[in-house]
Amino acid sequence: MSKVRDELARLYSKHGGLKPSVVVKEARDEKSPLHSSFEWDDAKAAHAHRLDRARTLIKTVHFIIKDGKEETLFHVPSITMQEEGHYEIASTLAKSPSRLERSRQEARNHLAAVQRYVEELQEIDKRNAPRYRKAQVAIRTADKEISAISRKKA
Repeated sequence: MSKVRDELARLYSKHGGLKPSVVVKEARDEKSPLHSSFEWDDAKAAHAHRLDRARTLIKTVHFIIKDGKEETLFHVPSITMQEEGHYEIASTLAKSPSRLERSRQEARNHLAAVQRYVEELQEIDKRNAPRYRKAQVAIRTADKEISAISRKKA
């Protein structure tokens, strides 16, 4: 992964930022350390792109109507890499402790990523540090509450 990181750093320096189109263009060269990170079979790549678009579409809906009632859709991560994650409405997800726990863990992973992002923003935007600290407290509180729910249900 360090070769990929180094190549991305090189592209960043060369272009003053990273654009996906530039990364793909550079990765086309079979000698590029980025090349193997992409699917070059156009049919497979097109299918993968359609799956990504479907995920985006599902995420933008947020809820569906079931029996005349709006319900939130939650992502349920797969257990193995061979399986595909899926989305379930809250009332269905509530009936499966294992799937519900996987969704909880995914939420905690997202919170951890947001926490790191906020910490980095705080480092570069000192003027708004107090607001970032408030955000960090809120994120930690949310993580603790989700963790407490997971421990209680276990």
